[in-house]
Amino acid sequence: MTLTQMRYFYEVCKWRSITKAAASLHISQPAVSIAMADLEKESGLNLFRREGKKLSLTEDGSLLLSKITPILANLQQLDRDIKDMAQNKNLIRLAVPLQIGVQLLPTLFRDFKNLYPEIELEVVEAGGIDSLRMIENEELDLAVTNYDDSFSPNLHYRKLFKSEACFCTYPDHPLAQKKYVDTKDIANEPLVLLNGGFFVNRLIYQNFQQALT
Repeated sequence: MTLTQMRYFYEVCKWRSITKAAASLHISQPAVSIAMADLEKESGLNLFRREGKKLSLTEDGSLLLSKITPILANLQQLDRDIKDMAQNKNLIRLAVPLQIGVQLLPTLFRDFKNLYPEIELEVVEAGGIDSLRMIENEELDLAVTNYDDSFSPNLHYRKLFKSEACFCTYPDHPLAQKKYVDTKDIANEPLVLLNGGFFVNRLIYQNFQQALT
């Protein structure tokens, strides 16, 4: 029995009609009729009862259908798995924190897509801590983050650039008149920060602890 015969037989059983099966398969009716006749001849089984234009399955036909159905289902799943594998091969899942993404994403989508049009970028806005955890869990492929390489020894790091952190306040604040501020100067100030998933928060608190000890 060939795979084509299996598919034709399944469709005939589904529609209980040669004509409707042919329409579903987008082939001619004689092609389906010949395939079913060959199947019965090769197998030596009587698969259908013909009642006018309608078909019903014999006991042998029902048994054969029960064996063919999981085979076709497995083949369909295999097709889906192969497509997923092909898609994932050309997909990069990238995390970019909000404060970096504002500048980086336009360049990424413009220049990268021009150089590598066959690769799809899936970008997630996430803090550094969250994104690196996602890489460890294989939910992401890459992450751009503003931190050092001490988060996990299981990851590979590449330094892109250095950046500075700025303390911003309102014009009448006592510290606003200073040209520079030390960590000790702002350690006890109420700060507005990003949520806990960002490395910048951790770095600030670490510097505060070092300054006050």
